[in-house]
Amino acid sequence: MGVLIEGVWRDEELPQEVGRAGEFCRADSRFRDRITADGGSGYKAEAGRYHLYVAHEALAHHQKLLSWMVDSLKGGLYLAGERFSNADCAVIPYILRLELLKLSGMWDRYPAVGEWWTRIRARPSVKAAIFDRMTEADVAPFKNLDPDPWPKVQELLRAA
Repeated sequence: MGVLIEGVWRDEELPQEVGRAGEFCRADSRFRDRITADGGSGYKAEAGRYHLYVAHEALAHHQKLLSWMVDSLKGGLYLAGERFSNADCAVIPYILRLELLKLSGMWDRYPAVGEWWTRIRARPSVKAAIFDRMTEADVAPFKNLDPDPWPKVQELLRAA
């Protein structure tokens, strides 16, 4: 069939992530790996060895979502109005990941997002489904981010 890559049509197929029986099979990627404290992944965590690279487009997409959230929250306490909905559920993992990555400062310019996140975190259903189930192993990769990504992201946001 072919595929368009960076504006050039190529007569090849992208790696498929669906097996013959319809099961999910992750395609190999040279960009998918982990850094571990003990180096068991082949990449040992060492201060100053790895550097944070932030794509400017990614920051623009983050700001777009946060801005969309603010617009949505003008209509009620939750993203789709006055009631908790699938819209809120869809955004929770995204906001949680930013928080774990020490990037919660991204919504400092958007107080409505911070207030929404406080309401969401306080919901018994969210607490039971997410926070009560998170283990130390789930949180450990985010505990000692070195270097702390927020100063670099903050600098890029100021420049934007």
